[in-house]
Amino acid sequence: MRAGVKKTLKWSGLGLGTLIVLVLAVVCWLLFTTSGARWVAGFATSRFAPQVSFASLDGTIAGELTVRDFQFKGPPDAAQIRIAELSVEPTLMMLFSRALRIENARVRGLLVILPVQPRPDEPDKPLWVRPPLDIFVDNFALLDGRIEKGGEPLFTVRQVDVSAEWHAEELRIHRLRLLPGDIEGNLDVQGRVTPAGKLVRGEIDARWSKVVIPEHLAGRVLHTQGAVRFDGTPEAYAL
Repeated sequence: MRAGVKKTLKWSGLGLGTLIVLVLAVVCWLLFTTSGARWVAGFATSRFAPQVSFASLDGTIAGELTVRDFQFKGPPDAAQIRIAELSVEPTLMMLFSRALRIENARVRGLLVILPVQPRPDEPDKPLWVRPPLDIFVDNFALLDGRIEKGGEPLFTVRQVDVSAEWHAEELRIHRLRLLPGDIEGNLDVQGRVTPAGKLVRGEIDARWSKVVIPEHLAGRVLHTQGAVRFDGTPEAYAL
């Protein structure tokens, strides 16, 4: 082989190797550094979700991410969302699949502000919402959540634990445990929700124990425990 060809191949291999090293360095920076995670979050919010903002982000994409003072501000006729602290543990496997997989997620201090004048109903719009990709959540915990409207509190929740899957044609609830705030007691829910034309169909099993509903919500203090199975749509169902 002539010396010129050997030299060309040598420099080509060296250039290809350098390119591979640079790509790996960028990928490692994005996955395993806080600055990389902040760059990804900033690019994603500015490009795809400008209505989302947050005060700080710590951690890595390959490990655990913690976001503080998360805010979602949509149009005036939509709900506003604020989260004091959001911690998420994604899985690296989701980078090689068309699914979002979350091992652990924790939300502390959730505030949902309902619009005073909500948008008009759209009777022709289906109730079912298709996710952009399959979502798997092994363990989601919500601590200290509340809903307000017009500056007045409507409902508070102490803790919710959820394990679920959300696909194009099904929302499957493996576990939903509720420790209410305004309503004392425990609620355990399992089941599935699927689209049914413009409605949704639910097959839900719920059990509750030592539930106390205060007078300001029910007119008098109510004590209850039991179980119920719901099967059907909002218009036609069996209990």
